[in-house]
Amino acid sequence: MITAGIQRLVAPELPSWASIVPMRLLGRNVGAVVTSFDDEQQRRADYGLGALCNSALLRVLFQLPHGMSVPSRHLGNWERGVLARSPQGVAEQGRGTVTRLACPPVKVELVVVRSRDWQCGIHWASQFGPFCRRVLALPSLPSERAELENLELEARIYGIGLVSTQHVADGWLVPPATFKPKRFSSGQWLFQERAYAEMLATSGPAHSQVSN
Repeated sequence: MITAGIQRLVAPELPSWASIVPMRLLGRNVGAVVTSFDDEQQRRADYGLGALCNSALLRVLFQLPHGMSVPSRHLGNWERGVLARSPQGVAEQGRGTVTRLACPPVKVELVVVRSRDWQCGIHWASQFGPFCRRVLALPSLPSERAELENLELEARIYGIGLVSTQHVADGWLVPPATFKPKRFSSGQWLFQERAYAEMLATSGPAHSQVSN
């Protein structure tokens, strides 16, 4: 669980419309700060379409501009086959053209990783580096000055925000670095879809469909 103190600390760093929700990503239980794109979520709901967690499908979709018709001949046989098996509402295929309809339904702005061991925590938080900003929340800080300095140094090197849940009122020990991806990739899109799947799984069976 993410404490109210951490939520207050994180809040100024994020868009006012973002929400923080518990979920499991990359094999870890984290608190994820998520911005939802309601138009895309509603569009998918109209089609009965959930999260798109098929990496092959996302690789093909990523090659296509959103909302623009592309001649089908520009795609290979494999790409056309993937699209032919895709759920309704993902892409529109006309006479000799294909138009991508789907786009990411959420954006994970930041994740909060909790750990009792700071070295493990730094490692786990680092795994989210390609996808969003990271915060490591420790129950307490090392008592030895040299170890604390090593912790702060590694957090700064990796751009990981650092906070102690015992002393959250004192603010950041290290603030989270700004997330500046070199480019958006299909892997990043898949990460957002998996976060969306986690959100759907906790919102009730009526909205829990995951599309492969």
